[in-house]
Amino acid sequence: MKVLIISEKAIAARRIAEMLSKKKNTSKKIGFIPTYHFKLDGSEYTCFGLKGQIGRAHV
Repeated sequence: MKVLIISEKAIAARRIAEMLSKKKNTSKKIGFIPTYHFKLDGSEYTCFGLKGQIGRAHV
């Protein structure tokens, strides 16, 4: 199974990947976006951060 993890910031994505993979992840850039890849329990994980904030829009 493939799993995508999206975080609010790039630094959070890196830290999540490091914690879940026990620092055994690989990183590469897709365009200007750093992504982190690792395998855990037979699943392939990709983790990346967004620019700005995730949240509800205020109207």
